[in-house]
Amino acid sequence: MSRGRKSPVKRRNTAEISNCYAVCLIGWEGPRPRAFGDNAGIWPVRIAISRKEMLAAERSDIESPHVKVVVLEYVLVPTEVHAKRLKEKLDDVLMGEQESQLNQSLRHRWRDVRGCFVENDEHSRAIWWGLVVEEAQRLLMSGATHFAVYGSWEDAVSSDVE
Repeated sequence: MSRGRKSPVKRRNTAEISNCYAVCLIGWEGPRPRAFGDNAGIWPVRIAISRKEMLAAERSDIESPHVKVVVLEYVLVPTEVHAKRLKEKLDDVLMGEQESQLNQSLRHRWRDVRGCFVENDEHSRAIWWGLVVEEAQRLLMSGATHFAVYGSWEDAVSSDVE
């Protein structure tokens, strides 16, 4: 085992280690049919907040008997208040993304992002997520709320988050 490789335990706790909160995009592992015979399908996602980003989907996964729910992407923010503000704006942006794809509304805070990025391409999803986070930050800044958003725990630690 290589010494330079991160352990699963360290990866699971990066938000906690960096004294930040993770704002996570959680969702199904991939698209699934909405109903029998549906060839287009849906890809439900929603935003969750956690101190341990890899566990952000745990409750939703337990509640989902047929489909595995996982953490797809995440960013780190300094406080819980910032996490809640970013979550609210990210949900607004995801609603717009859903509408731009002409996807149908889902229940509760789940959003259908089918067609927003190339399926089975993590790089495409990461680029799309970066644009979604950027738009949410723009919306926050227009409301006079500005705070740091970190793409990794290394960024958070190197900025001396307190």
